[in-house]
Amino acid sequence: MTATSDTTPAPVLDETALDAIRALDDEGSDALIREILATYFASCPDLLTQMDDGLDAGNLDKVRIATHTLKSSSANLGAMQLAQLCKMAENAARAGDLASAKAQQGPIHEAYRIACAALTRFA
Repeated sequence: MTATSDTTPAPVLDETALDAIRALDDEGSDALIREILATYFASCPDLLTQMDDGLDAGNLDKVRIATHTLKSSSANLGAMQLAQLCKMAENAARAGDLASAKAQQGPIHEAYRIACAALTRFA
């Protein structure tokens, strides 16, 4: 996966992460990646809701947990731009900076939409 700083924009999708998942499939099919993507698409809306609810309530622990989970799941699938934004929100929440965490809310939702569009072609 491509390493980036918090200020250098990450790529929307790093397909090498998907290639690594494909390599785990002994049958050489895309069944495993489709299963993982289905789980990702099913779980992420709830994580976004948890993040939103945490931001609305000023519950930074809830924000931290939701963004950490979304960050990890997204990075594992190569959705690096989304993972980078989640990392920024997670770090802000960990530091107790509600305003900075909240500033990532819109960009995270937009990056999620873009990542889903990019990942859908592999599902």
